[in-house]
Amino acid sequence: MILRAPSFHDIAHVGHVEILTPEPARSLDFFRNLIGLVETGRKGDSVYLRAWGDYECCTLKLTAAKTSGLGHLALRTRSNEVLQDMVEHLNSNGIDGVWGDDEFLHGPSFRFHSPNGHALEIYYQTEKFKAPPESTTCFKNQPQLSR
Repeated sequence: MILRAPSFHDIAHVGHVEILTPEPARSLDFFRNLIGLVETGRKGDSVYLRAWGDYECCTLKLTAAKTSGLGHLALRTRSNEVLQDMVEHLNSNGIDGVWGDDEFLHGPSFRFHSPNGHALEIYYQTEKFKAPPESTTCFKNQPQLSR
């Protein structure tokens, strides 16, 4: 079987970033009240936050941990087929990872590590943000009206 090499347009965008924090309450207060992100959900020790222009439900995953750091960087592929191809391509180049389907607000994902040790995740299926009726917009490139 010949694998298709990834191309520039296979990664649609950065999906979300997970930040680890030893001070979850202070960090949540900072990202909500000083930065202006909006909470969209919670699961376990994590709080999910969204930036205004993001069409996905999660821009930042804030997770309680013993030390601060980067939990993972999630990249969304342009299709499920591309996701499968990229996993095969990574595996054929000696990059091992694990499939998971327990992440909040998106479908199955493949987790692996970059050469410098950072945790990365690729996924395709996502839950798109649905604006409340008072801030719904007719523009496809704008998920909600500004405040």
